[in-house]
Amino acid sequence: MTTAMPRPGGSTPAGPGPMYWDVPSPYGYAAAVDTAGTVAAPLLAGFALTLIGLILGLGSPETMPLREPAVVPLLIAVVSLLACVQCTFWAKQYAVTPTQILEWWPDAESGRTGAAPRQEMLRRDQRRYAVLVRRWQGVSAWTYDAGILALLGSLPLVLAPPPGWTQPWRWLAVSLAGLAFLGELYWVVAPRTGWMGAGKVFPDLSSVTPQPAAYTGPLPQR
Repeated sequence: MTTAMPRPGGSTPAGPGPMYWDVPSPYGYAAAVDTAGTVAAPLLAGFALTLIGLILGLGSPETMPLREPAVVPLLIAVVSLLACVQCTFWAKQYAVTPTQILEWWPDAESGRTGAAPRQEMLRRDQRRYAVLVRRWQGVSAWTYDAGILALLGSLPLVLAPPPGWTQPWRWLAVSLAGLAFLGELYWVVAPRTGWMGAGKVFPDLSSVTPQPAAYTGPLPQR
C-alpha cells in the first residue's frame, strides 16, 4: 500500500508577540511534502499515464472488459498527482527557515545597531510566509492522496476478468487490489477524522510519553 502524505499539524508559535518565529508542527512536515511532491508524485503520474497507453493500445474487450471505465480514474490520478507537483513547487517558494532568513540580512545579527527592529521585521515576514506554506502544503496533501486513491481504484477495473472467467488467480488479484484501495481510503480519511481507532494506528505527539534518560553520569562540559 502506498503511504499517504502526512497531514499538517499547523504551527506552534514559540511564544507570544513579534519576538518569535512561526514553528512548523511536525518539524519535518515540509521535508515530507517536498519528497512526495518532487519524487513520489511525478513517478506515480508517469506510471498512471503509461498504464493508460498500455490499456488503450494493448488491451482488448475479451481480456479486459472494463478497460474503458478504468481509464477515467487513471486520468484523475495523472491530473491530481501533477497538481501535487505544482502545489509543492509553490509551497517551496515560501518555505524558509529562520537561519536562511538571517543569512540574507546580516544587519539582523545580535549586537548590531538597529538589529532589533530588523529581527522583528524578519520574524513578521517569516510568519506571513508560513501561512502561505501551510496553505499550499495542504492542497499538496489533498491532491497527492486523491491521486493515489484514484490510481488504486483503477486497478480492480484493469484486472477484472471477462464474464465466465474461472481461473481463481485473477479474482485473487482483483480482491487484493480492492483491499489496497480500502486500506488507502482508511489511511487518508482516518487521521483527519479520528475514524475507527485512528489514534492508535496514527499516534501523534499527545499519545507519546518520552522515556526517562538512561544516562546518569556528569553533564558534558562545553
